[in-house]
Amino acid sequence: MLVIFDCDGVLVDSETLANRILARHLRLHGVPLDEQAVMAQFKGRSAAGCVQHMQRWMSAEQAHACWQQLQTETLQALRQVQPVPGVMAVLATLRAAGRPFCVASSGDHEKMAVTLSASGIEAAFQPVRFSVTQVDKPKPAPDVFLLAAREMGVHAGPMCGGGRYPHGGAGRGGGGDAGILVRW
Repeated sequence: MLVIFDCDGVLVDSETLANRILARHLRLHGVPLDEQAVMAQFKGRSAAGCVQHMQRWMSAEQAHACWQQLQTETLQALRQVQPVPGVMAVLATLRAAGRPFCVASSGDHEKMAVTLSASGIEAAFQPVRFSVTQVDKPKPAPDVFLLAAREMGVHAGPMCGGGRYPHGGAGRGGGGDAGILVRW
């Protein structure tokens, strides 16, 4: 059994911080969304998906410029991120059991490197990190999970997963974020 973790909100406690910064930058551009509204509308989206969504309120050029500004601030702020409570014990248990695991994220490799390093768990995921930037379709499409399974040498048979993807799709699940289990 291969365990595939999402990164933000599952391994590292980064979502609140990142969404706070996004909400502030959107307000600076005249978009009156608070942090809860930003979380509801942007959670689970790739960077490209966020920029596209921002175009509801501003031009493509403005959305890209806003995203670049907030990404610089976000990456700096994420250097303070902590692991999600209990994740270190889960990783230790998986290692002790000899179970392979990896991370498949909507974030890019730079963001994963920052958050995993800051949280002290980067070494556990070298070189087993996969990003939606490596596939055609972002989450909730299964492409990044299928890539992770293939690269980890696992036949991606039946999958079950957990997570909240408010934007619909096959990845939509019930209660809270969780890792994705690939069974063979």
